[in-house]
Parts: sequence; structure tokens; C-alpha cells
Amino acid sequence: MQFQLKGNDFVEIGIHSDYEDAGYEVTFFGKKVDAFVKVKSNLDVHTLGTYQIKYTLSYIGLKFDAIRMIQVVDYESPTITLYGEETVFLFAGDDYIENGAIAFDNLEGDITNKIKIDSNLNSEKVGEYKVFYRVQDEFGNATSVERTIIVSQKVSEKNNPMVQYVTEHNYPISFGYYNLVTGDSYFYNEDKVYYAASLIKVVEALYLYDHDMVNENTKEYIKKIITRSDNPSHHYLQELIGKNNLRAYGKSLGAKYVLPTNDACGTTTVTDQIVFLKRLYEITKDNKNEELKSWFINDYGNHLHLDNGISIMHKYGLYDQVYHDVGIVLDEQPYIIVVLTEIPEGFPPIVNGLAKIMYQYHLSRK
Repeated sequence: MQFQLKGNDFVEIGIHSDYEDAGYEVTFFGKKVDAFVKVKSNLDVHTLGTYQIKYTLSYIGLKFDAIRMIQVVDYESPTITLYGEETVFLFAGDDYIENGAIAFDNLEGDITNKIKIDSNLNSEKVGEYKVFYRVQDEFGNATSVERTIIVSQKVSEKNNPMVQYVTEHNYPISFGYYNLVTGDSYFYNEDKVYYAASLIKVVEALYLYDHDMVNENTKEYIKKIITRSDNPSHHYLQELIGKNNLRAYGKSLGAKYVLPTNDACGTTTVTDQIVFLKRLYEITKDNKNEELKSWFINDYGNHLHLDNGISIMHKYGLYDQVYHDVGIVLDEQPYIIVVLTEIPEGFPPIVNGLAKIMYQYHLSRK
């Protein structure tokens, strides 16, 4: 007589999960007699604890027992939801207001009081900082999330050449500078809301790469929306992604304005574009996604170009009363440039003039 359990005789499973028993095997002189086994269990997968499954074989007057122990445990980590924006922009010297967060555990419920918050923030100094939120349930399952704080120069700086360029000519321009190495930044009129035009195509490309939706079919469409700003490809990809998914994705990155209405392009600000371009840099640096990087390095509608031949990843947006150009200047210290305008005509030399002044500003800050 051979009577043995299949699998382990001690099994650990997560609470509320489905349990599938591995079974048993009984033979008597090579003959299977599984039908003579009765199984009894007190297992409750919805309650923490230790349970047993008892297998009793009764055959030709013989009786054998086998026991499998089941431990129901909590594997699920709590969730943390931030209040307020995931990316916060401050000017140097401003007070940072902590909006807090809420934490929820599958068993304990609201455990917001267990959240621990710490940060490396220095709101007096320009740079990028993090606020970290950590929580752990009674079984040791832990979760952490972070909020990004970007501290920039105040726009009231009288001698800033970029501000002088814009204000002296009364150009309707908002702009942003962000050093991707040092976190040094400078924004002007950064909260003004503009029609996004073709800048939405950057978000679509990011979504597809971040959601493993890049294949031989979608690659061609992505290439077209970036290198030639092709609108039929844009509409195809937006339909593929779904507007609600695109909105949720933008919010997850920390942007405020991604398709606030059913318009196919939506609205944007300097700070939103900083958020998207930071993500673009993250997924293309260190020789990652080289094809995507190469598509952004193009001269189509590019008025950010410099005279020194430095490569620039860029995307423009043009519609009716707006022209925008945003990009990443691949200097030894790469930096983001965002130029949003309401200049319907004659914008090329104006935008390029600001781009060159910003480059000189960048060199002066190294």
C-alpha cells in the first residue's frame, strides 16, 4: 500500500485567494484506489489562521490518515493615496504646504495614522526634492510613494536675460528651463493655460512605451506623430489608448491638464510640459529606447536649434493662434526647454532667439 500527498504537506496562501489542492496518490499492488479516500477540511480562505486538510483512506479493513497544513496569511500591501499634486512647483523661499495622504489596508482598513513622512526638501535652494510617504501593516507588508518638489528661481529676478527678452518685446510667451542633472530650474508665466495642439502627441508616445504597447504596428504610427506630427496617426493612437486612460496616465505623472474636455489635443502649461519631458528623458537615457530618441531628434518645425550643433529632442505644436516648441537639449548637462506662445505668425526667429538666450543662461548656471 502506498499513500502519499502530492505537493507539500505545509502550504501558505494569501487571504481571500483561491486554493487548489495538489491532491494525493494511493496505489495497492500497482492498482489505483483513490476512490477510497475521504477528504475533510476546515479551511477558510477569508480568515487568517492555520487549517488542516485531512485525507483518510479506508480500504479492505485498513485505515490511513494524511494531513496537509494550510496557513492563511496576509500578503497584500496597503495603498497610499496622495492628497494634492504628485509634482509641486515652488519658488525659492516659498513655504511648502504638506497636503498629506491617506492609507488603506485590506484587513485593517484606514491606517492613515501609521503613515511616516520624511523629505530632503530645502525650499530655500533651487533643485528637485522628494517627499516620501511610507506605511506598514501589522504583518509587515509595506508601501511607499513619493511626491516631487521642484524649487525654481523667482521670476522677479530683474537681470534675467530670458525675462528681459520676453517683457521688453511684449511677447505673449511662457517658458521653462529645467536642468536634468542639477535640478536647477527657471519658469516664467508657467501656470498660464494654452491650447496644447500637437504637444499631446508626446503624451501618447510616452503612454505606449510605459504600457508595453510598442510593436511593429504601433511603431510606425509613433514615428509619424513625432517626426511629422501626422494627425491621422495621432487619432488612431488616441483611439487605441482611450482618452480616459490618457487622462489618468497624465495625472499619474503629476500633470494637471491632459484632455480636460473631449477635444483631441486638450490644454497644457509649462509645468505640465516639464513633467512629460522629464519622463521622456527617463525612458530614453542610458541608451534606452534609442529609436524613440532618434525620432525626437528631428528638424521638422524645430525652432529650438542652436548654432553649435548640439542635438535636441523636440516636438512642436501649431494651431491657429498658438505655436509651441518643447524639447531636451542634449548638452553634457541635458536640460529641458519649454516655449509656449500665442504668436500666430513670425514665431520662428522669436522662439529661436529665446532658445539661444536660454542656452547662454544654462552655461552661466553650470
